[in-house]
Amino acid sequence: MFRAKIRHLLALGLGTTTTIMAGCGSEWTPGPEIVALATVSGLGQSGYTGTLVPNPFVVRAADQSGNAAEGLTVTWRVVSGGGSVSPSQSVTDADGLASTTLRLGTVAGVQTVEAVLGRGQPVQFTVTARAVGAPARLLVVSGADQSAAPGATLGDSLVVRLIDDFNNPVSNVEVVWTPVGSLAGRVSPTKVKTDADGRAAAAWTLGEAGGPKQVEAAVGSLDPAVFTAAGTVVYSVVFAGSRHTCANDVGGVSYCWGF
Repeated sequence: MFRAKIRHLLALGLGTTTTIMAGCGSEWTPGPEIVALATVSGLGQSGYTGTLVPNPFVVRAADQSGNAAEGLTVTWRVVSGGGSVSPSQSVTDADGLASTTLRLGTVAGVQTVEAVLGRGQPVQFTVTARAVGAPARLLVVSGADQSAAPGATLGDSLVVRLIDDFNNPVSNVEVVWTPVGSLAGRVSPTKVKTDADGRAAAAWTLGEAGGPKQVEAAVGSLDPAVFTAAGTVVYSVVFAGSRHTCANDVGGVSYCWGF
């Protein structure tokens, strides 16, 4: 009798446990879906400053099971390097995809865009912006307004920099150096290509006469960069008068001063 009661209670207990578990199963609801973004295409591109990147940036939103998440708003923003994205927000389609396009900023270098979904972890795209190829201005960097004895080479090289419309350097473009007038002397080299920073340099040896002198650096039809220098005058003959004094330098150039 006692054993029969125990067997009966155990049967009730097992039956109750099964019922609770089934009840829990019938009332169970899944937890919140975790949706994350992943890059699909558009990585590793490059383009010229101020222009549209060739291909759009595309991301995919999916839940933890890999299923596409439709109808979610992805926010796009430029985080470094300038430029602008359009649109700044896009909604995921039936495949979970959203996209935007980037117009590069005006400064050459690496530019970064990120996509973010709510408070989730953003994904990033980087693009290399190259300087626009068309030269716009040739600037004097250093070497202007020096002086030396006639026939001497100036202590500092003449340096110019070639830039585009956005102040980016333009490389591998030939610069032509020209002394202005027969007394200006000579430059070496007379032609040189700009380096990666858009710079080109030449040495200037002054003519044998004293006085002001000029050299021009030119690229195509752009306004030239102009350098001036002075040859320290060495007089060979001096003539003194009651009101003024004149002298000839070693190059035969005459100078007068006084009243």
